[in-house]
Amino acid sequence: MDIKEKLLDKFSKSRIVFWFDEEGSFEDELENISLEGINIHKVENNEFYLKYLIEKEKPTESFLLYYNRKQPKIEENWLADILLYSETFFADHKFLIKDELNIRFEKFDSLYKDFKAFFKNKKRINKLKTYLSDNPDYKELSLGMIATVINAEKNDLENILFKVFENGLDEEDNEALKQLEKYNLDSMFYIIIKDHFKIKKDEELTLLKLAFLFVCSYMVLTAPNLVSLNSIKEYFDLFEGKGLQVAGHFVEEWIYNSKYNDLYSTISQEVDNKTKISQKLKNLSLEDLANIYALENIENIILVKILNENLENNIDFYLDIIKKREQSFWWGSYKNNYLSLENYLRFEKTLLLMNLAADTVENLVLSYTKQLYLIDTYYRNFIFYYKNSNNDLIFDYYKKIENKYQNVMNFLNSKWDDLLTSDFIHNNPKNQSNFYHNHLDQHLQKSERICIIISDALRYEIGCELENKLYSSRDRFEVSMDYMVANIPTITAVGMASLLPNKKIEIKDDGTVLVDDKPATNLKMRQDLLKTFNDDSLALTEEEVNSCTTSQLRELFKGKNLIYIYQNMIDKIGDDYTSEGNVFDMVDQCLNSLEKVIKKLVSSGIINIIVTSDHGFIYQDSNVEEYQKIEFPFDKKNIVLNPRYVLGDSLISISGSHFFEKIDNDKIKRSNILIPKSTLRFKSTSGAGKRFLHGGVTLQELILPLVKIRYTKKQNKKIVDFEMISPTKNIITSNNPKFKFLQSEPVSNNVLPLKARFGIYDSKNNLLSNFGYINFDTSSEDVNERTKILTLQLKPISFSKDDVYKLKAYDEDNDVLIKEYDFKIHILISNEFF
Repeated sequence: MDIKEKLLDKFSKSRIVFWFDEEGSFEDELENISLEGINIHKVENNEFYLKYLIEKEKPTESFLLYYNRKQPKIEENWLADILLYSETFFADHKFLIKDELNIRFEKFDSLYKDFKAFFKNKKRINKLKTYLSDNPDYKELSLGMIATVINAEKNDLENILFKVFENGLDEEDNEALKQLEKYNLDSMFYIIIKDHFKIKKDEELTLLKLAFLFVCSYMVLTAPNLVSLNSIKEYFDLFEGKGLQVAGHFVEEWIYNSKYNDLYSTISQEVDNKTKISQKLKNLSLEDLANIYALENIENIILVKILNENLENNIDFYLDIIKKREQSFWWGSYKNNYLSLENYLRFEKTLLLMNLAADTVENLVLSYTKQLYLIDTYYRNFIFYYKNSNNDLIFDYYKKIENKYQNVMNFLNSKWDDLLTSDFIHNNPKNQSNFYHNHLDQHLQKSERICIIISDALRYEIGCELENKLYSSRDRFEVSMDYMVANIPTITAVGMASLLPNKKIEIKDDGTVLVDDKPATNLKMRQDLLKTFNDDSLALTEEEVNSCTTSQLRELFKGKNLIYIYQNMIDKIGDDYTSEGNVFDMVDQCLNSLEKVIKKLVSSGIINIIVTSDHGFIYQDSNVEEYQKIEFPFDKKNIVLNPRYVLGDSLISISGSHFFEKIDNDKIKRSNILIPKSTLRFKSTSGAGKRFLHGGVTLQELILPLVKIRYTKKQNKKIVDFEMISPTKNIITSNNPKFKFLQSEPVSNNVLPLKARFGIYDSKNNLLSNFGYINFDTSSEDVNERTKILTLQLKPISFSKDDVYKLKAYDEDNDVLIKEYDFKIHILISNEFF
């Protein structure tokens, strides 16, 4: 029975009820009590007025007279005569609250006594009820009271801590803590914290100290060796039992909470600013630092430490360190620095493996297309990440790789210059002028639709990256990679013309090109040329494809079996003096754009696609020096002089340049051509100082990608498999168990990589450990490189020796369970911390 019902019961016996509320508990709620037909008045020095109102003005109406104090003595009560024929009402607020909240535990009386101020407000009680179950226990009610006051999302300790920490670590300015203090709930808050995390009861806590202990606990969770570190060991001793583990797991779950992990970043940074804890760790070894994920400044310490060491002497060690940091919450903020260094290390590793023993031009091309192209890739990736990182931090490595790349380019292309012949270019079956005959005829003869994407300046190594992106995706693509040899000079006009169906190509001295005596400069001209060979052909730009829906593309492609799509992203940026420095950023955008276009084409009914290029390019990020230029000793009149080539019948061979004699046969016609060797360029030409150039015959300009893609309804790809190779007995004996796995085979075109998420679960599928992650993505044949090690941390709970637990592996991309292994858990040392 609530207050209203009790009062109505009193009014059934008398028209006047005196309510004596000794503690004033219901004063705030009086105005919210609705009693139809009853006059409600608070008695406060208005007795004579009330007496007149009751007896003279409204002698038949009902009155509730409320006192926010105890019942006065008869001789002091001016309404004593009315009291004699009225009913009196005394409400036991504690009993009413207990009844309203359906509380059954015995400790409520003391809880009510200690926090009476909290229970006085009806609105607060109503809000409290939203946090509670039907029959709350002492802990639930305590958390609910705290959650009510600070307006936490839920009444669990996790959300309460988040709400308090959202207000900062300065207790004088923390509004949540101020609200708790207002109702004396701050002491309850800290008591609950100490009890849950097993912090010594006599330890005086502040928000800063609590946050500091959380940071320390997470450090030890991921780097157990720190538990004996003298500079912070005293703080670990503040925990009892497995409290340190409990706190560590709390922080781990906090960091994985997408809604509140930014809060952890803010709080941990404030802890570090005030305690300088990261500075106490900076002398640790890289092995130990690499396992600490609790503080952002650890990233800076690791990077500085790496940069001060001789990376070239232990490349795989540093690659492993960088791989570990991918798990860090702050990876996104520091990945450009780390990935710059990773690509520097891979660049160095490729140089160590570089084999230039090739004695023929064909063998050197084979070496380049199988391995040496990675030199260009790692250099490009380094520059890309470097320009998006903290440049000052890794500037020394920028200078190193810039110098080494130019040296290796000169060395590699010097070997290439010695082997290269005109015959290799012009009489090569892989010459791009044979593209239509070699790669398109076979589809058209079988009435198969084929789509060609020509990406301007997509050099070979970028094509390889596209191939990797496509076969790493889980789309049903069959992807193969080959190369073609560009026509010379390696410029857009020549390359675009050569990729069209043709009988003869004529290259004029001014750089214009005719295909079967017709120009092929723009899209309309190329469309017309295509139609002379195939009336069911279509030429369009990538922009036009992107502007269409898949339905519109299906309609556009109806009746077409030969489709040419032109993309101009890399060359457009690189050819411009003002933007050439951003060319590697554009490469990244180009690859993403190509992948999207390919998927859109497949959705529009295209299943056969070829991606290739008109020419490659050379690029150096540093300024071009004078020693990289050579003189052009001839009269420049009536000659179009390009930094990387010059055409003209009057030209003769000169030092430092390739000289290719004029050709006029049934396939091609052009004048003599001079091309500076390696990456040299002619002086006194417009563009001689450009860092992005093409037109020459380096491997980077001449060797072109040929990426063949076929979409198949049948899934020919499989996700790479793995097996656990240790422990051999299915028994876990440590709180910090280690597992070793073997990736069953190398990742390849038809074997996709896998990111697996591991955890230990009980029979009810409750997670009993942290999550661990392994990337099964190694393409090496070496078994050692395909061996992966996983370390997990069990939660600080009791395990039954008779129960069977499971180590489960999930595909992180789609959350599908892949494998599970049965284990029994026998912790050998019961008080073992980790």
